[in-house]
Amino acid sequence: MSLTKALLRDHEDYIAVKPQIARIMKDYEQKKLDCCYLDFDDILSLVAQRLSDSPKVREWVGRQYDHLLVDEMQDTNPLQWSLLSPLKEHCFLFCVGDDAQSIYGFRGADFKNVHSSQKTE
Repeated sequence: MSLTKALLRDHEDYIAVKPQIARIMKDYEQKKLDCCYLDFDDILSLVAQRLSDSPKVREWVGRQYDHLLVDEMQDTNPLQWSLLSPLKEHCFLFCVGDDAQSIYGFRGADFKNVHSSQKTE
């Protein structure tokens, strides 16, 4: 999501300081590059990309684990769901969550993931 869209959606009062926020974000990304650092979202993104791109990796994970438990599913964001989604065909996902207890909306969590992960047979 773009910075403008995120600010307008969640923090409209900060739109006036958007240029400063954008500069801080750019400086942060550059510092990570300079130091060869990854943050939590970078790690999730890299693993999700590998799972998405590589059938061998998905198969390997599926051989390691018959079932994966995802607790607090209501607090997963689209990036976290992209880690799980490629594994649906290789192992059983057991997702637990309570949509009334979602507290990470500020990080992009979507309580609807609890419902979208359900499978009826």
